[in-house]
Amino acid sequence: IDKETNYPIRIISESYSADNPDQKVFLDQKYYDLKFNIEIDEQIQFNTTDESLTGFEKIEMKPQH
Repeated sequence: IDKETNYPIRIISESYSADNPDQKVFLDQKYYDLKFNIEIDEQIQFNTTDESLTGFEKIEMKPQH
């Protein structure tokens, strides 16, 4: 665990089933340059203006009672 971010930097595991102990799964993953909680420009990432939604047909659907 990275002490500054509290995010994992490496995960190592070994697992197997009690029904089939000979079949094991090994996992060794190392993470580099993880970026969490990055700054988001909401005008770009969540732009749902009519001008940005081109090529789609907009329809309104209501539940039938």
